[in-house]
Amino acid sequence: MSAASGLVALLLDHDGTLVDSESAHHLLWNAVLLPYGAALTAHEYERDYAGLPALDNGAQSVARFGLNTTAENLAQAKFAATRAYLRDRAFPLMPGVADALAAWRGRFRLGVVTGARSFAVHNTLQRHGLAQGFECVVSADDVAQTKPDPSCYRLALQRLGVAPWQAMAIEDTAHGVHAAVGAGVRCIAIPTALSGGHDFSKACAVLPDMAAAVAWIDREMSS
Repeated sequence: MSAASGLVALLLDHDGTLVDSESAHHLLWNAVLLPYGAALTAHEYERDYAGLPALDNGAQSVARFGLNTTAENLAQAKFAATRAYLRDRAFPLMPGVADALAAWRGRFRLGVVTGARSFAVHNTLQRHGLAQGFECVVSADDVAQTKPDPSCYRLALQRLGVAPWQAMAIEDTAHGVHAAVGAGVRCIAIPTALSGGHDFSKACAVLPDMAAAVAWIDREMSS
């Protein structure tokens, strides 16, 4: 019998997994860096920034460009820019997410585990009408260290009251996969155009899209 036959909870990442936001985050980071005369290329953002929390991104920016500011100042500026961006809009859902959640709702307990701030996640869930479908949200506001540290996944397991083997994560970056696996949670990787070059060797499956994840889980549950 497949290990997935005991699956009761699905834990989904936010940026790049639930919502198509990384290109917006790239633009927002460049807006934050513009007053310092600095900018990130798409490749630099993809390789070093995608999937990591704002404070880590701020520290990288200070070191990369030799900026006369702090990582905390840059992170706070990024939070403010993101709040302003989301004031009257939401990040769009990734392709196949709505159908996947419809297929999983009622079959599995659902949670969001993310390095994003809670305001961004709740904006997504409220504006897309998904809030009632998720039992648990663990964001960067809930842990001292976020992805690739496994603390966020351990907290989600604790809040849901499930064992690691009863859960499966879905992530789009190597940082997220490492966090999930570090907590003993199997992880499906669905790379994006930004994260396609990441090392996903720790994932239990690397799939092209969310529809493929629905089919993969169905096969594992029935085998």
